Amino acid sequence: MDKNQNKNYQEVINSLENQLNELKKELADTKQNEREFRKIVDDANAYIIKIFEDYTIDYVNKQAIALFKNDLEFITGNKYS
Repeated sequence: MDKNQNKNYQEVINSLENQLNELKKELADTKQNEREFRKIVDDANAYIIKIFEDYTIDYVNKQAIALFKNDLEFITGNKYS
């Protein structure tokens, strides 16, 4: 392998490492934003229920759970149609 090829490979490796680090930071930021958003939704003074097109309940916030007087585990994942 000549010097130029080695230099090119190293540049590619450096570029990929930089891209990976940027993606890791973006993922960490996204996870933090999701945690913050979920806290807002969980603590909202409103009934929030996420239902899929097949009527499966995916998410219920604390207010809605209190309304239905059921546990989150019982409500989510079940199909109501």
